[in-house]
Amino acid sequence: MALLGEFHDKKWLKEDWFKQLINEQVVGPVRDKNVFTTLRNELIAPGAAWIPIGCTDISDHELWDLTAKLKDAEDKLSKREDLEDWKQILKGWSAFIGQESAQLAEAFTFDKLANYIAKLGSVRELGDRLNKDIKPIDWLNQLHFFLDKEGRGSLFEEL
Repeated sequence: MALLGEFHDKKWLKEDWFKQLINEQVVGPVRDKNVFTTLRNELIAPGAAWIPIGCTDISDHELWDLTAKLKDAEDKLSKREDLEDWKQILKGWSAFIGQESAQLAEAFTFDKLANYIAKLGSVRELGDRLNKDIKPIDWLNQLHFFLDKEGRGSLFEEL
């Protein structure tokens, strides 16, 4: 029910009416229902989830791998094997909501990850938020590698 196909314009169907109907009767309610399984095997609403959406040079799975090392991810991130399904669900929803999938609240992008990290304020605080046995400097180096790969090495200066 959460996965919607691509919208195909039909002469007999009023596009605005149909998109509004699907958004209000399907997408909106599903985003608010506990149908998203987290790493802890708990159900939460997709609207409260983190669904990694990569960039040009960084895959969704690479972003997932980096994000999964955060303690908070256990309550917000899907299992890795469900990532592609949720990415397709967001893509379907975006057509009816009128936003790119990366702009949706549940889409977890590198910018959102960078904002999350910037708000922590210190390497020590980051260390407290990382899973056991993950060193903050190693994690930050991996983040910087991805940002540099994407040509966004100065992202933290913009925050």
